[in-house]
Amino acid sequence: MKLDALQKRIGRGEAPDAETISTFESEAAPVYRDASARLSSLALPAGSKNEDLKAILVRYASMRHEGFAAIADGLRTQDNAKVESGSAKLREAAKVAREFKQPRAKKP
Repeated sequence: MKLDALQKRIGRGEAPDAETISTFESEAAPVYRDASARLSSLALPAGSKNEDLKAILVRYASMRHEGFAAIADGLRTQDNAKVESGSAKLREAAKVAREFKQPRAKKP
């Protein structure tokens, strides 16, 4: 995935803003936006044990979409507050991702 390689280059300070904006807007943000929409529309049977997991996944995908979109917009407009806001969303999404690994209480 192009995004993985780009994120490593960003970490080393080697990625130009134009490439970052393009990749975040064309590859990252749309994938997570679409995933959030698909997950949100997923109909689970009443009382499904997977409702919690669905909520976590929707929250994760939404945060990733919002984060990548905000960073791209902030870079384009040279608005550091937007870049930081997007970065904060991605950090929060990483925390949400850890919820996948935590055992969930079983529903009666």
